Amino acid sequence: MSNQAGWIKKPHGRVEVETVEQWVPGRGELLPGDRVVVARWGQQPGADPRFGALQRYALGTEPNTLRLEPETTFADAAGLIANLATVVSALTIYMGISKPPVIGTATPTGKRILIYGGSSAVGGLAVQYATAAGYEVVTTSSAANRSLVEKRNPTHIIDHSRPDEDVIRELRENGPYEGIFEAIGSSTTTQRMVVLLRDTGGQFFSTSPSPGDEAIPEGVKKVWAGYSETLVSEPAHRELRTWYMKAYLPAALKNGTMWPNPSLRLEGGLHSAQKALDLLYEGHISGQKVFINPQE
Repeated sequence: MSNQAGWIKKPHGRVEVETVEQWVPGRGELLPGDRVVVARWGQQPGADPRFGALQRYALGTEPNTLRLEPETTFADAAGLIANLATVVSALTIYMGISKPPVIGTATPTGKRILIYGGSSAVGGLAVQYATAAGYEVVTTSSAANRSLVEKRNPTHIIDHSRPDEDVIRELRENGPYEGIFEAIGSSTTTQRMVVLLRDTGGQFFSTSPSPGDEAIPEGVKKVWAGYSETLVSEPAHRELRTWYMKAYLPAALKNGTMWPNPSLRLEGGLHSAQKALDLLYEGHISGQKVFINPQE
């Protein structure tokens, strides 16, 4: 859903987009009236509810704040800042692939990556990021979301709604893979990755733990982390964070080279927060990004 800065409008949640209402005098370059997007990084859950996104007025910190160009929509900004940071961290810090250029695409590497879940909010951005970095990308999608995934220019799309054995066979036929990123984080998708790697061994990166992970056999390793926090909070990655917040993300928003999934906006402001969470956790959202406007 949708993070902010200074004294800005939106006590929980990760991303706010709004207009600056008040800024601490003499601190930074933002001014009242600026349109900004803010990610709630560096805050432990429940540590200080003033920084949470789900409220009408929220606190934000300047390092986590990006001023928006007039042509950038709040929906695009909120849909990118945290999810794209997750992708940069998962693929470049953890998997080890090269960064893409800020503008354009890299020379083809001849290497192939599997992004399982190409229609998910994070998976779709991972497809674009890896493709721009010069990698061939194999991904998955349902038939209903295939056109959405095709716009991100993967090398090959596999229909994940087919029987397990058919999906695994096609995954193997389109490998080998330099790396595997499973962007769904469910028990079903985890099991498919386990079957894919069972004979050869290896690791895959996932967006979250899932029930049954303790039964993953020896030789197969599932890696997951708070990817965006790794990027923005660990001193070892300060240079990459600066590249992301000062160069890559601003260019992506300004030029439209990266874009989030279509938005599903719920009416009712903060009263719709629980409904939004229920839709997400009950699996009713596919190929969309849920937004609420706390100012309604």
